[in-house]
Parts: sequence; C-alpha cells; structure tokens
Amino acid sequence: MQDVGPLWNLRMFSLQWKHLIWFLGIRFCQVVLNMGMEER
Repeated sequence: MQDVGPLWNLRMFSLQWKHLIWFLGIRFCQVVLNMGMEER
C-alpha cells in the first residue's frame, strides 16, 4: 500500500493541475474577448 499512495497523490495533483490550466485558459479567453470588444 505504501507505493500506491504517491501514485494516487500524483494522479490527484495532475487532475487539479488540468482544472487549473482549464480555468486559467477560460479566464484568459474572456479577458481577450472583453479587450477586443472595448477596442471596437
């Protein structure tokens, strides 16, 4: 069981990392769209 712990933690961390990148990507797109609309 001792070697399963780190792998599980790494898997959970990678999932959180994907969600973080996904969230940042959406926020970045929203900011870019808002800036583009303000220029017009």
